[in-house]
Amino acid sequence: MPCPEPTLLNAYVDGELDAESALRIEGHLASCGTCAASLRELAAERAQIAAEATYHRLAPERRAEMVSHFWRAAEPSRRARPARTGARQFWFGAASGALLTALAALALTYPTPDTRSEALVGDLIGAHVRSLLSERLIDVASSDRHTVKPWFAEHADVSPPVADLADHNYPLVGGRVDYVDGRRAAVSVYRRGAHVINVFAWPDSGVRLPRGIASRSGYNLVCWQASAIDFCAASDAAGEELLGLTRLLEPAGRQAPVE
Repeated sequence: MPCPEPTLLNAYVDGELDAESALRIEGHLASCGTCAASLRELAAERAQIAAEATYHRLAPERRAEMVSHFWRAAEPSRRARPARTGARQFWFGAASGALLTALAALALTYPTPDTRSEALVGDLIGAHVRSLLSERLIDVASSDRHTVKPWFAEHADVSPPVADLADHNYPLVGGRVDYVDGRRAAVSVYRRGAHVINVFAWPDSGVRLPRGIASRSGYNLVCWQASAIDFCAASDAAGEELLGLTRLLEPAGRQAPVE
């Protein structure tokens, strides 16, 4: 196929294409270095935005205050309307009251996003993408957990469990140190076919981890907690493949991945 329009590449990175269109683009990317480079730039830009952009939402009490201001502003015009009588007046008043109650309840109870959690997701995706684009994917290259784990003990804030899972098609290729939520995170690097999986581990800082499989810009995250350590596996591999790795990494008695 000819080189796709930039808008199609954007849609592909955001996961907005149907399966047939995505497969056509993937086939083209395999033979077109120019489009593959454009795709890497798009992915890097989105990861940077996710990592650095701030997100703001009005607090529930402020939204309730705005709803109240709206109805106070509408009050004069409501009073100026001709009076309604009988059943029509009753039902209009009941409907207005119900609408106001629903709006106020929505403003007061609608959940606000955890901005620290959103920032953490962006931080993890950004770190994963940077590792793919730079020459610092691995600081210590080894499939031997007895080499990688002690190295973490010397260089990171935690020394998490490490395993060579080549028998399960998740070979360990090494480790490195990265920064997550301002802490030195130990990153165990695995492969799943052509996909790189970064498993980040850092001391639990109280930030709520993403639930289930979190997806951003074509990348997936699966996070969990164990022994006061936060873990997140990041990759462009399918979410189910990440779940498969996390199950293999579970020591006895460990908490299940966050549902």
